[in-house]
Amino acid sequence: MLAPSLPLSAYRADRAQYPERAHLTRSDDDLVKISVLLNRCLQVRRRDAADEKLIELRRRCYALALKILVQEDRSLEGFDVAGASASEAVRVLREVADAAEDGGALRLADALMLLAYREFGVEAGVLELGRVLAQRARIARKLGDHEAAEALYGEVRTWGGGLPEMQARADIGHAMLARERGNIPAMRDHFISALENARACGSNELIAKAHHGMMLAAAAAKRFDEALLHAWAAFRDVRGDTARESEALLNVAQAAFDLGHPDVALHTFALALARALPKRLELPALGGAALAAASIGDGDTLRRIVRRTDQVVGGDDFKYDAVAALAEVAKAFALIGDPDAEVRRQAALQAAMRAGFHEIAFGMELERPKTAERRSTALAPESVRQVLEDADSLGNWEELMANI
Repeated sequence: MLAPSLPLSAYRADRAQYPERAHLTRSDDDLVKISVLLNRCLQVRRRDAADEKLIELRRRCYALALKILVQEDRSLEGFDVAGASASEAVRVLREVADAAEDGGALRLADALMLLAYREFGVEAGVLELGRVLAQRARIARKLGDHEAAEALYGEVRTWGGGLPEMQARADIGHAMLARERGNIPAMRDHFISALENARACGSNELIAKAHHGMMLAAAAAKRFDEALLHAWAAFRDVRGDTARESEALLNVAQAAFDLGHPDVALHTFALALARALPKRLELPALGGAALAAASIGDGDTLRRIVRRTDQVVGGDDFKYDAVAALAEVAKAFALIGDPDAEVRRQAALQAAMRAGFHEIAFGMELERPKTAERRSTALAPESVRQVLEDADSLGNWEELMANI
């Protein structure tokens, strides 16, 4: 179900989903505080209090929002705490809610978006309010409330008279719902429509998301050459946005590995790992890099990756990603015939069973480690070859391998 509007209730419900974690984000307390402040803004408005008090409460919200974004390694340029418009305020609050969502505080993120929607209303403008609706729809989907998500995405699609950006956001949402239902053809059709609408509104962010979705659809259909082309297109569309670039690089690396080019995959994983990655990205990057290194028989690089992995996997956060990384490290050791392979496998298997991640444990029991298999590039060999060359030319190989 969607979150209750009271922020503390929402946060408690989120915490109940992860009893083993000490915190959900690095900013849990501040996320609750900013939601409480927004709630106070609404109460002041209802009582017709002096504008000065409302302005001061909003300023405190904005200052706290910027603090949260710094703590969560997110940047937001050009935001003026003193003179922010309603549209700018909603933009920064959406980014804050996104940080909460990334940490698993889905109900709190939804409570924050609902409060922002109620507090700023039409002041924020059609586009920002439509983006709030789309974000709430995404949260509903992640909470498993497909009925609420469908209704919200339907509202998004017609928002502002059917603006291309809103249609693109609705297409992406419906594509992800189709994916969760296992309907890959419908997922692909929605992403094709999303790409057309994203291009119509000129949003590089949405164009990249559409390419990313088409990459997922292509990979699900085992069309790995097509997946690589879409992964690279998504990377091109987010150039200049450091956070999104890093995530896009991981997709390029994984697509290259799936296509049977572990050397290019390792290079691209290393390029991503050279950046300051959030833990949710660093863990899958390390696991993928370990398998890629093992696939080309580079034991020295693999051991450096493993040392870094062992340092990162500790803590209560992102437990699933941590256990998945340990499982991939164990497979990598098996690939190169390392004497510690069985010890690593047993440790990863026990970690998966203790955490209740049975699909990881089941996969380890069934799968036999194998190197990346070179696949045909039937779609457009010259295009695929060019992407592989372009990806391999990013950064200096020796420096990247030495610093991985």
